[in-house]
Amino acid sequence: MKNGNWKKYFLLLAAATFMSFIPITATQAAGIPSDAGTYNGHYYYVYPSGTVSTYEEAENYCKALGGHLATISSAKENSFLYSYIVSCGYTSAFFGYSDAETEGVWKWCTSESISYTNWHSGEPSSGNSSEDYAKFYWKYTDGSWNDSDFRWSALNDEGAFICEWDYELKLSDTKLVLDSGDSVYVTYAVTLGGKTVSASATWKSSDTSVAKVSSKGKIVAVGAGTCKITCKAKGVSKSIRIIVNPKKVSSISTLSKTKTKVQLKWKAQSGVTKYVIYMYDKDLEEYTVVKSVNGSLNSATISGLKKGTTYKFKIRAYVKYNSKKYYGAYSTVYKVTTKK
Repeated sequence: MKNGNWKKYFLLLAAATFMSFIPITATQAAGIPSDAGTYNGHYYYVYPSGTVSTYEEAENYCKALGGHLATISSAKENSFLYSYIVSCGYTSAFFGYSDAETEGVWKWCTSESISYTNWHSGEPSSGNSSEDYAKFYWKYTDGSWNDSDFRWSALNDEGAFICEWDYELKLSDTKLVLDSGDSVYVTYAVTLGGKTVSASATWKSSDTSVAKVSSKGKIVAVGAGTCKITCKAKGVSKSIRIIVNPKKVSSISTLSKTKTKVQLKWKAQSGVTKYVIYMYDKDLEEYTVVKSVNGSLNSATISGLKKGTTYKFKIRAYVKYNSKKYYGAYSTVYKVTTKK
């Protein structure tokens, strides 16, 4: 190779090496257009009339790009979105709100709850049976909405539509049942347009007396009860339910006793829903429940006993969440003899 060609070769190699180290942004990785509008961590892009001919095709078009038809949840978002399409040269554009499934029952394409609408006065009018789709309309320059026929609009150069991309946050777990002192790491992943992106996260516990969490997602169970650990990244929050089982009931003693009853006491635990007292039944040859008391108490009186008789008891506690009980370990057997 001639000297001049060698020089060109190394210049090209150096350029290629440099380009390979230019960082790729999250939006580039997700395939979102570089001139997409951004609001509150969401990305929007308006596609021109003629791209598709039906609302269903518009939905699928956005999904194929890793997004969905735009949804609107506040007046500020509506104002931004309307200003955005106008800045792009559009005066009309469809988004993801429709009553095509059931006339008069409007739903967002993402099935999210309806927290905001901005119908123009007299809308939705259902001018014909096919006006099932909401849009920004060129006649309504205040950003209010009209219901329209997507197919007819597409045929008349009014079929522009808005796609939206959101950050999604996923946690490795949605619920953990732990014992006091247990520790576990919860991992997270953030995606944009279906592509995993790099993102830092913050963590917070709703009750540090139940469970603590580190800045790296390490959860440590502290005491009985239930709480939420919330992870937040790129403006999106997800929570994991933590349930910490009660500790083994300990330090059982007799507060008082008579010929027919005994009053037992034990070491209290915070966060307990109830304590359950079991007594040994000689006939059944097993322990059966004789009483349960609220977790705010740490004593119970057992009545209906025989004088001068030795009884064996065990106690355990539970935490209740969504009608399910999460029990701690049984106490050691405690014996007490009634008075003669």
